[in-house]
Amino acid sequence: MNTSNSVTRRRLLSGVPTAALLSITGCVGGGDSQDDVQDSDGDGVIDSQDYAPQDPDVQEKSDFQDTETTPEAPPETTTEAAPETTTPATRLADEAFTEYSAGVNDTDSGESEWGTGNDFINSDDFTGAKSAFQDAREGYAEAKRHFETTVELTVQLGNQDANEVASDALRTAEKNVTAANKVIDSMDAAIEYGVDSDEYDQAAREAREYVDETSNDGYEIGGVDEFRDTLNV
Repeated sequence: MNTSNSVTRRRLLSGVPTAALLSITGCVGGGDSQDDVQDSDGDGVIDSQDYAPQDPDVQEKSDFQDTETTPEAPPETTTEAAPETTTPATRLADEAFTEYSAGVNDTDSGESEWGTGNDFINSDDFTGAKSAFQDAREGYAEAKRHFETTVELTVQLGNQDANEVASDALRTAEKNVTAANKVIDSMDAAIEYGVDSDEYDQAAREAREYVDETSNDGYEIGGVDEFRDTLNV
């Protein structure tokens, strides 16, 4: 039972009817009953005007029809919350999948900007290329952050398979950030010294070697479906 409801209900029932009874007793105690009194003023109500129309003391008392009663408050209803159907492991898995998916999306954005940077290089627009590679680096850095969180969540889950996929994605994201930094350095050299300079040749060679090396290291960012399959929840 709702305790606050029952208290309110008792207060209403114990107070109002008692006051009404006192008013009725005061009138009846004057010696006349309601059956003996006529509607002398023709208003359709047996009231103090009919009991003693000239007695001011009677007029100060409450009439039968003027007695107000406070209605009983309706009981409050409470709706019980539906029981949770998710477990801590399920929530962790959902969070891990969300983070991994965000990392994949950020990687795709980085790859798109990387392609734009290459287009600028082919047009000898090294300033535009630098800006595009900076955007690519930003996408890779965001992906790295999401994959780091994913790895932490898979550790909490104790899921080795999911952890391996997330860890491979994290290593790839880290290398993507480094590769973007090296390409940006080569763009700086091209802008400052020109594409025929030794500075540009050295920076561009280091960038190419790093990209070639990391492209064949066996690590990759698995698809979201692959990662989902490893979660097993």
